[in-house]
Amino acid sequence: MTLADELRATFLFEHLTDEQLAWLVARGEEEHRAAGDVLYAEGAPSDSLWILLDGGIQLTRAVAGDDHVLVTTEQPGVYAGAVRAFVRAARETTYPTSARLLRDSRLFRIPSDVFTELLATWFPIALHLLDGLFLGVRNLEAVVRQQDKLAALGSLSAGLAHELNNPASPARRAAGGLGDVVAHLRTHLPRLAGTPEPALVALADLTADAVDRARTAPALDPLAAADREEELRAWLDDRGIDDAWLLAPTLADAGLDLAWAERAADELGEGGLDRGLHWLVDALTAAGLVATVREATTRISDLVDAVRAYTYLDQGGEQELDVHDGLEATLAVLAARLEDVEVVRAYDRTLPPVLGNGGDLNQVWTTLIDNAVDAMGGKGRLEIATRRDDDRLAVDVADTGAGIDPAIAERVFDPFFTTKEVGAGSGLGLDVARRIVAAHGGEISFTSAPGATRFTVLLPYWR
Repeated sequence: MTLADELRATFLFEHLTDEQLAWLVARGEEEHRAAGDVLYAEGAPSDSLWILLDGGIQLTRAVAGDDHVLVTTEQPGVYAGAVRAFVRAARETTYPTSARLLRDSRLFRIPSDVFTELLATWFPIALHLLDGLFLGVRNLEAVVRQQDKLAALGSLSAGLAHELNNPASPARRAAGGLGDVVAHLRTHLPRLAGTPEPALVALADLTADAVDRARTAPALDPLAAADREEELRAWLDDRGIDDAWLLAPTLADAGLDLAWAERAADELGEGGLDRGLHWLVDALTAAGLVATVREATTRISDLVDAVRAYTYLDQGGEQELDVHDGLEATLAVLAARLEDVEVVRAYDRTLPPVLGNGGDLNQVWTTLIDNAVDAMGGKGRLEIATRRDDDRLAVDVADTGAGIDPAIAERVFDPFFTTKEVGAGSGLGLDVARRIVAAHGGEISFTSAPGATRFTVLLPYWR
């Protein structure tokens, strides 16, 4: 087979005449390159259009210092390089991407000026149309993508602010209450000053025991809690303890009962029971407030860790990934959106890792989960499953929404297509998701029926 025949067999040149193919062959050049060769580097002078005849090629682009995979393919006829050489109004003089060969490959190289001459000579009307179309689409896409990113960032920020405020508010209240309790504890010191040492030791032991019980006390139903509180209040009143109505609820919440109260009376004695219980109740209150602060700050720390994992902060480029980590980080970041959604996880934790860009894949999970929540109107059942599909890892995101109308099913992944109301979506989410998955050598598809829509992402284990 001649080079002209081989070019005609590709989708790019199948309709060229023999004369046109001869013209192209005379001005281009066949090249053989080894696996791993960098065909061209991002930022280098854009002087050639490359056509893949045989082999494999991967395109990457640097974003914030990290290389993001755009395309991985072995299809003959795919092209890369100076694809925009014909755009006269915004001619790119440097390559916008980098190209690396995945295996030994044969390519046909067309100088960029030859490519421009080809279009201007053979397809002059198409050249003008493409010129204007490219600029219009590029400008529109840039604006919409920017707005889409800002909207997504705003949504995530609002959700995170809500999630952070949930633990921050009780932490702030607990910190304020803790200051009051500590100040009140100091007022007990003069009253305890004359207490005999054995009684002080007993009080310390009782306090430690009460704090331990409070930490592990099972929650009582409201009726049982009210009964215990009333029993303790009556017991305290019978012994002339001041403010029994204030002490009884704290003692009951700590899991203390009448048997414990009788023990306290025996160890503290009638003279030390009143001031000892007041001290103990304040100590219990302080311990509870400290536990609240600890729980709240732990939750805040967990949220910060989730955001760090979601964005893959301080981690760049491709790496081996456990997709479950990314799914969980995404669910944590979207927690505010999922408050009224039943989230069901069906993970196969034995699955091996995949090679990919964690931040990009998290963008896919965010789009699928966010769309599922919208489809359910914020309420329903969201199931996320992982499984093995031959030599690929499968991630399923299923919802119980109304489903996708079969009439528009073929357009779901089209850029700028959306079923949301005007202003509620740009129609780029699934298009971006599809591009990311394709760049990882994978596929994304869906099945849909009322009450059962499932998007499936397939990612290869080896690329």
